[in-house]
Amino acid sequence: MGGPRDGLAAAYAHRLAVLRSGRVEADGSPEDVFTESLLTRVYDQPVEVLPHPRGGTPLVLPVRQR
Repeated sequence: MGGPRDGLAAAYAHRLAVLRSGRVEADGSPEDVFTESLLTRVYDQPVEVLPHPRGGTPLVLPVRQR
C-alpha cells in the first residue's frame, strides 16, 4: 500500500516509475503516473488521487471500504 512516500515522490520528482511484482507498470511525470486506475491496480486497494491544496501535486489517499 502506498503511504507518505507517494506524496513526497509527487512533490519532488520530475519522473517516476511505478513497479508491480518487479515490473514497470508506468513511467512518467507524477501527474501522468499517479492515476486512480493504475494505483488501485498496483496496490490492489482502491485509492483516490486529488490535487494537493498547496501545490497541485497528486495526493494519493486510500478509499475506506465499509
